[in-house]
Amino acid sequence: MYTKINTDNKEYKYQYYIVAFFDILGQKESLLKLQGAPFNEEEIAPLLANTLGNVLDFRNTFNSYFESYAESKKSINENETDHPFWRMQQNRQIKINTHSDSITVWSAVSSNNIYELHNVLNTIFSILCSAGGTINHLFAKHLSVRGGIDVGLAAEYGENYNEIYGPAFLSSYILESERAKYPRLLIGDGLITFLRTAINAYPDFSQDSVEKKYLKSISNQCLSFLKEESFEKKEEVILDHFGREMRGMISFDKDGKNAAKELYQRTLKYIKLSIESFEQKPYLKNRYMKLLEYIKSNEKHWLAN
Repeated sequence: MYTKINTDNKEYKYQYYIVAFFDILGQKESLLKLQGAPFNEEEIAPLLANTLGNVLDFRNTFNSYFESYAESKKSINENETDHPFWRMQQNRQIKINTHSDSITVWSAVSSNNIYELHNVLNTIFSILCSAGGTINHLFAKHLSVRGGIDVGLAAEYGENYNEIYGPAFLSSYILESERAKYPRLLIGDGLITFLRTAINAYPDFSQDSVEKKYLKSISNQCLSFLKEESFEKKEEVILDHFGREMRGMISFDKDGKNAAKELYQRTLKYIKLSIESFEQKPYLKNRYMKLLEYIKSNEKHWLAN
């Protein structure tokens, strides 16, 4: 379902989207160095690697994760496109836009039948897993990411409709910029409501049908990636990117156990170094202490034999 808006001789669709907004922290200092740096290739190259390079790394890593999760669901031969299970396994297209050190990812979540809803939920699943994998990847490289993900109304605009505007974008931005407080991904009420509602959608289908079972399974799996967290007497729902369920979704190309252990140890080292650097900034130190507590609480999932 969507509403058409006609303006400037163009047609825009105002509909529901999932929008994820990410901000790579600590880029300001490097950008300021670039501002005053002489145009010397040897000096500018490492500064660009620590600014633009980090943004591109985020984007490429997220895309790589998303494509791998989307591909893993195509277990039926693509020639069998009439097979119900094949129809259920597809993903929606996502779009990614970059503004300085911020990255926005979005996809339409409107659906007209149960199979389209399966596709939407597959896409949400892939976005959540990709976000978790990318954040953990950047932590291991001593980079912090803060973000927000929500579902709400918005419209695509711009050349090739490669920008998004509306309440869904605003909500994800507010989650990141005002409520997250430190490196974590907050989940908005719109996304939680969408996932809970999806479980009971299309009641005309039998509870024992493969369509209904898959609907419940993928919705519950997405919900299993979320958890409540309290900070400064305020409860928020976060993406549990270092938790057991998300760890189970992250694979390593070689020597998986040692790779997982190394990622955990590098992340732990980075957070401890950050805490030491914030000795004169107690508000930041407290926030990273909370982050350290969260990471250490999941140690067993990353160091398991």
